[in-house]
Amino acid sequence: MLGLFGGRTGGGNTNLSTNNSNTNSNSQNPPTVKNEMVKIPGGKFTMGRSGADLFENPEHETEVRDFWMDKTEVTNAEYYEFVKAKNYNPIPSNWENGRPLTNELNMPVRYVNLEDIKAFTDWRSERDKVAYRLPTEEEWEYAARNGSENNLYPWGDKWEEEKAAVRRDLVLSPVGSIPTGADKWGVLDLVGNVWEWTSSKASAYKGANPDFAKQVEEKYGREFVVVRGAFNLNKEISTATSTFRTFNQVSKRDKIIGFRLVRSD
Repeated sequence: MLGLFGGRTGGGNTNLSTNNSNTNSNSQNPPTVKNEMVKIPGGKFTMGRSGADLFENPEHETEVRDFWMDKTEVTNAEYYEFVKAKNYNPIPSNWENGRPLTNELNMPVRYVNLEDIKAFTDWRSERDKVAYRLPTEEEWEYAARNGSENNLYPWGDKWEEEKAAVRRDLVLSPVGSIPTGADKWGVLDLVGNVWEWTSSKASAYKGANPDFAKQVEEKYGREFVVVRGAFNLNKEISTATSTFRTFNQVSKRDKIIGFRLVRSD
């Protein structure tokens, strides 16, 4: 189960619904889906946040290279194309009769672990002749903070509930539903809706208290990676920022974790 730091917990016991109707309708043959990508110019930025959750400390300067990022999370529709093309199993456990519900085609795909994502990434890379991958934690936060502007949220430094898919009443939204919540490059849903897998191993930041860093390594280091970006109104606002981090077990297929891909420039 996904664990939120500082005693907060989330994940496996959360019941999620979607905000569309006709939930008993299954998809047939959705059209080919290709996620739009946005170029993120590299640079230096301040990663982490002093005075926040222990796992966000200490803030430190980091640099990333140019990269391209999916504008939204990968949807059920695109993941279904992969499943059909490769006859892939297991499929997400919220699908019915081997396919996503029609009204959920544009929802972020969930219930996928790193092994599933690796298979999907290989398929999409082969399809598009491009080397896709999961973002590093640094790349994800750089995009969510607008690079050197170091914003607390993708849209600025002030919390504005209407700019994030905050899963009010634990309801998910289709990807890209709130364009006003985009970062300055146009990337959507970086805060809100589902958590997003990264490729970064779970760890304390460099410069953290040595005893704390050792504790994190012993508890999480071997089987967990960093996930970023979700929020719902049942949690503290402090967890809604572009700097907040949590970890998930690499083999876990969780109902509130999806993903998006990047590629190097």
